[in-house]
Amino acid sequence: MIFYQDRVIIPEVNDVILSGGYSGHANFGDVAQLKSIISWYKKRDFNVVVVIRLDAIYDEKFLEKLYEWFDVKAFIFYSSKAFNVEKYKLVKVKEFVCPNFHLYGGGMINRFWAKDIIMLCESIINKFQVTNYVVSGQQIDSYGAKLLKEHYNRFLPSVIGVRDRESLTYLRENGIEAYYSFDDAYEELEHLSTVFELVESDIKEVYLHFNLSAYVSDDLQLMIKTFVTALESIKYNYPNAKYKLLLTYLDSRILGIIDTLGVIGTLDYHFDMCEVTIVNLAALSLQSSCDNKIKIAKNSIVLATSYHTAMFMKILGMKVFMFAGNDYYEQKRKGLSLDKVSFNDLFKNDNSTEILNSKKVYREEWLRILSSHYTQHSIKPLEYKEHHLSETKLPIFKHKPIETNLADMLKKMKQ
Repeated sequence: MIFYQDRVIIPEVNDVILSGGYSGHANFGDVAQLKSIISWYKKRDFNVVVVIRLDAIYDEKFLEKLYEWFDVKAFIFYSSKAFNVEKYKLVKVKEFVCPNFHLYGGGMINRFWAKDIIMLCESIINKFQVTNYVVSGQQIDSYGAKLLKEHYNRFLPSVIGVRDRESLTYLRENGIEAYYSFDDAYEELEHLSTVFELVESDIKEVYLHFNLSAYVSDDLQLMIKTFVTALESIKYNYPNAKYKLLLTYLDSRILGIIDTLGVIGTLDYHFDMCEVTIVNLAALSLQSSCDNKIKIAKNSIVLATSYHTAMFMKILGMKVFMFAGNDYYEQKRKGLSLDKVSFNDLFKNDNSTEILNSKKVYREEWLRILSSHYTQHSIKPLEYKEHHLSETKLPIFKHKPIETNLADMLKKMKQ
């Protein structure tokens, strides 16, 4: 793994490296998770250094925006290959070491991404000579738990937290003890809820979030049919409703990530509303504020294909139905206690935030545990051997997800 820095980073004993859900590509929940953890550390006078992907850099102004959004000591960028990064004024990390590393929350330790995340964690621990390793807010499947067992045999965290009960079970089956931390985004989502103003309305508002990215369902065609059926039912029950679309991604990987606007076309004539409103949750999470309050009807209903969107709308007190097209999303739904909420429950009375209030108690307990355990354990870092590559032979790094996606699309059209 190759690491790059955009500024001189002077090591200090109260530095902490954060890596987790936010890779540099803006997703509503991932940004909220990172901001919550940054806030927790800054309140305790830590200097925060965030590790994200090199290929998330969009253009020359992106680095400036990162510091505007997150206000941290430094960003470090990683890639599996070495590049000439002079265009972005980056250099390879050389002398920075850091005692503390926190892998914060997300649904990452599973059959989709576990190997890559664990490889990144071990590279961070080795490269920066980490001696205190903290894990929180993870959703873990059975496959990921087995890989973690091997990983933790090499690098034992001081404390481990997971965001749902199933993850606890999978870890314990592999002899790993952990706490129920609930979700790392919770505090930031509570803060973002203050941007919204609940108002009385005689007109039903329907909030829609759709996702057809590959990880969402084992059968994307079936997922489309599920969206269509749900939408037709909503139109039948609320013929005069106002529709609002929830955007959770600002992501240049236009064929890899298919969020609400990209999904609408697949619904064809079933999405026949002539006027809709867009609520850009991804932008809201980055900015953490709005010039004006976003008004939302108290009697709104929400259809979401996003764990954090569902959680956020429950915090606001909305009636929420969450789609699940595979075991990964079913685990997410159970983590929010939405697995027993049927689609028809949207048309009935709802217990609103009661379920989340019960989880908040566990969240508060976890934060107390994190405070008291933070520096009690340590790991012995392995020797790190840096690969010295010829800078003159390196390919020049440039932002190319959009060009690559369009090229792939044109190639498929010719088949």
